[in-house]
Amino acid sequence: AAVAVLVLAIVAGLVWAAWPRHGIFATASAVWASSIDYAPERVIDGDESTMWILPDGAPGWVEVRLEPPRRVERITVVNAGAPTLRDRGTRGYRLEIHAGGVLARTLEGELPATERATGIHDVGIDGVERIRFTVESHHALGGGLAEMRLE
Repeated sequence: AAVAVLVLAIVAGLVWAAWPRHGIFATASAVWASSIDYAPERVIDGDESTMWILPDGAPGWVEVRLEPPRRVERITVVNAGAPTLRDRGTRGYRLEIHAGGVLARTLEGELPATERATGIHDVGIDGVERIRFTVESHHALGGGLAEMRLE
Protein backbone atom coordinates (compact mmCIF):
# COMPACT_ATOMS: atom_id res chain seq x y z
CA ALA A 1 0.00 0.00 0.00
CA ALA A 2 2.86 2.40 0.83
CA VAL A 3 4.49 1.73 -2.54
CA ALA A 4 1.20 2.42 -4.34
CA VAL A 5 0.81 5.73 -2.50
CA LEU A 6 4.41 6.68 -3.30
CA VAL A 7 3.98 5.84 -7.01
CA LEU A 8 0.71 7.80 -7.11
CA ALA A 9 2.40 10.80 -5.47
CA ILE A 10 5.27 10.70 -7.98
CA VAL A 11 2.91 10.45 -10.95
CA ALA A 12 0.77 13.31 -9.60
CA GLY A 13 3.90 15.45 -9.15
CA LEU A 14 5.07 14.78 -12.70
CA VAL A 15 1.64 15.61 -14.13
CA TRP A 16 1.51 18.84 -12.09
CA ALA A 17 5.02 19.85 -13.24
CA ALA A 18 4.16 19.23 -16.89
CA TRP A 19 0.76 20.94 -16.76
CA PRO A 20 0.69 24.17 -18.80
CA ARG A 21 0.79 27.30 -16.66
CA HIS A 22 -1.50 30.22 -17.34
CA GLY A 23 -0.99 33.79 -16.27
CA ILE A 24 1.57 36.54 -16.04
CA PHE A 25 4.79 35.95 -14.10
CA ALA A 26 7.69 38.25 -13.21
CA THR A 27 11.39 37.73 -12.47
CA ALA A 28 14.22 40.21 -11.95
CA SER A 29 17.99 40.44 -12.06
CA ALA A 30 18.12 41.77 -8.48
CA VAL A 31 15.95 43.22 -5.71
CA TRP A 32 16.80 45.94 -3.19
CA ALA A 33 17.87 44.31 0.10
CA SER A 34 16.50 41.01 -1.27
CA SER A 35 13.19 42.19 0.20
CA ILE A 36 9.86 40.62 -0.69
CA ASP A 37 8.41 44.12 -0.29
CA TYR A 38 10.17 45.07 -3.54
CA ALA A 39 9.88 41.74 -5.39
CA PRO A 40 9.46 41.62 -9.18
CA GLU A 41 5.83 40.48 -8.84
CA ARG A 42 5.05 44.01 -7.63
CA VAL A 43 5.14 45.27 -11.24
CA ILE A 44 2.16 43.08 -12.18
CA ASP A 45 0.00 43.37 -9.04
CA GLY A 46 -2.17 46.24 -10.31
CA ASP A 47 -1.18 48.48 -7.39
CA GLU A 48 0.89 51.57 -8.23
CA SER A 49 1.80 52.04 -4.55
CA THR A 50 3.91 48.85 -4.61
CA MET A 51 7.11 48.55 -6.62
CA TRP A 52 10.10 46.50 -7.68
CA ILE A 53 13.35 48.31 -6.99
CA LEU A 54 16.98 47.58 -7.68
CA PRO A 55 19.81 47.77 -5.16
CA ASP A 56 21.22 51.30 -4.85
CA GLY A 57 23.15 52.30 -7.97
CA ALA A 58 22.84 48.85 -9.59
CA PRO A 59 21.87 48.20 -13.20
CA GLY A 60 19.25 45.54 -13.82
CA TRP A 61 15.99 44.37 -15.31
CA VAL A 62 12.57 42.97 -14.56
CA GLU A 63 10.97 40.54 -16.99
CA VAL A 64 7.29 39.68 -17.43
CA ARG A 65 6.36 36.31 -18.99
CA LEU A 66 2.97 35.67 -20.59
CA GLU A 67 1.73 32.09 -20.49
CA PRO A 68 0.28 31.36 -22.95
CA PRO A 69 1.70 33.99 -25.33
CA ARG A 70 -0.78 36.65 -26.46
CA ARG A 71 -1.21 39.80 -28.51
CA VAL A 72 -0.05 43.00 -26.83
CA GLU A 73 -1.38 46.28 -28.20
CA ARG A 74 0.14 48.67 -25.67
CA ILE A 75 2.61 48.65 -22.78
CA THR A 76 2.37 51.26 -20.04
CA VAL A 77 5.16 51.51 -17.48
CA VAL A 78 4.77 53.43 -14.23
CA ASN A 79 7.96 54.64 -12.55
CA ALA A 80 8.95 53.59 -9.05
CA GLY A 81 9.51 56.19 -6.41
CA ALA A 82 8.74 56.75 -2.78
CA PRO A 83 6.33 59.70 -2.73
CA THR A 84 7.73 61.16 0.49
CA LEU A 85 11.43 60.51 -0.08
CA ARG A 86 11.71 60.78 -3.87
CA ASP A 87 14.92 58.83 -3.41
CA ARG A 88 14.80 56.72 -6.57
CA GLY A 89 13.26 56.11 -9.96
CA THR A 90 14.14 54.97 -13.45
CA ARG A 91 15.36 57.62 -15.88
CA GLY A 92 16.32 55.84 -19.12
CA TYR A 93 14.95 52.39 -19.95
CA ARG A 94 14.74 49.80 -22.70
CA LEU A 95 11.82 47.45 -23.40
CA GLU A 96 12.60 44.23 -25.26
CA ILE A 97 9.54 42.40 -26.59
CA HIS A 98 9.98 38.72 -27.44
CA ALA A 99 7.50 36.85 -29.64
CA GLY A 100 7.81 33.55 -31.49
CA GLY A 101 11.09 32.79 -29.75
CA VAL A 102 12.85 35.90 -31.08
CA LEU A 103 13.35 39.53 -30.13
CA ALA A 104 10.47 41.16 -32.02
CA ARG A 105 11.01 44.80 -31.04
CA THR A 106 13.12 47.05 -28.85
CA LEU A 107 11.73 50.33 -27.52
CA GLU A 108 13.48 52.99 -25.49
CA GLY A 109 12.13 55.65 -23.20
CA GLU A 110 12.92 58.13 -20.47
CA LEU A 111 10.91 58.99 -17.37
CA PRO A 112 11.09 62.26 -15.45
CA ALA A 113 11.81 62.38 -11.73
CA THR A 114 8.17 62.98 -10.89
CA GLU A 115 5.99 60.71 -8.81
CA ARG A 116 4.39 57.89 -10.83
CA ALA A 117 5.58 59.16 -14.21
CA THR A 118 4.36 56.93 -17.04
CA GLY A 119 5.69 55.79 -20.38
CA ILE A 120 3.19 54.53 -22.96
CA HIS A 121 4.26 52.43 -25.94
CA ASP A 122 2.01 51.22 -28.77
CA VAL A 123 3.16 47.73 -29.72
CA GLY A 124 0.64 45.67 -31.74
CA ILE A 125 2.52 42.34 -31.69
CA ASP A 126 0.96 38.85 -31.71
CA GLY A 127 2.33 35.94 -29.70
CA VAL A 128 4.24 37.98 -27.11
CA GLU A 129 5.99 35.59 -24.71
CA ARG A 130 7.97 37.96 -22.55
CA ILE A 131 8.84 41.61 -22.05
CA ARG A 132 12.06 42.75 -20.41
CA PHE A 133 12.28 46.22 -18.87
CA THR A 134 15.94 47.21 -18.42
CA VAL A 135 16.95 50.20 -16.31
CA GLU A 136 19.56 52.08 -18.35
CA SER A 137 19.90 55.02 -15.93
CA HIS A 138 18.19 56.20 -12.76
CA HIS A 139 17.27 59.19 -10.61
CA ALA A 140 18.79 59.58 -7.12
CA LEU A 141 19.70 56.26 -5.45
CA GLY A 142 18.52 53.71 -7.99
CA GLY A 143 15.97 52.46 -10.49
CA GLY A 144 12.82 50.43 -10.34
CA LEU A 145 9.28 50.12 -11.62
CA ALA A 146 5.87 50.39 -9.94
CA GLU A 147 3.73 48.81 -12.68
CA MET A 148 3.81 47.34 -16.15
CA ARG A 149 0.34 47.27 -17.70
CA LEU A 150 -0.35 45.28 -20.86
CA GLU A 151 -3.30 45.86 -23.13
